[in-house]
Amino acid sequence: IIQYGGSSAEGIIKGYINVSNIISAQKYIYWIHDRDSEPFKEPSPNSTKFKHALEKANHKCHILNKREIEYYYPEDVLVAAQQGNVKKENIVKNILKGDQSKKFSNAAEKYGICVPTGIYLKKLLKEHMTKKTHLDKEIRDIIKNTLIKWKKEILGEN
Repeated sequence: IIQYGGSSAEGIIKGYINVSNIISAQKYIYWIHDRDSEPFKEPSPNSTKFKHALEKANHKCHILNKREIEYYYPEDVLVAAQQGNVKKENIVKNILKGDQSKKFSNAAEKYGICVPTGIYLKKLLKEHMTKKTHLDKEIRDIIKNTLIKWKKEILGEN
């Protein structure tokens, strides 16, 4: 479950939402949450509270090392979203390589950068994320070290 904003995080932190009721397969729930602060700084207090609330309910939770999920989009996906506008393509590359002092959407909005979502994001991912190496190493490690193991366990391949 990728939780990246909205009031549901607040509900989980304050206990209004009981995550233990989300699904019966509790063992196989892995939460990913935005850092909401610059890399190399402590995660935001709300991100930390969110993680602690989930761990208290015996869920696994990982706070991203980069600021937000958009910083994990493959560069090719974000470049393609600019639909051939070379200036915007270069700006998006600079945002990705920058210090992440600004939220991705704020940095992009200033220059009219397209940040794909929903069906458009899914289409671009399908077209431009065709190899494992297109995934950020942090995401690949989550898949390799947890999700693939769970898959094998569920299928009885251990």
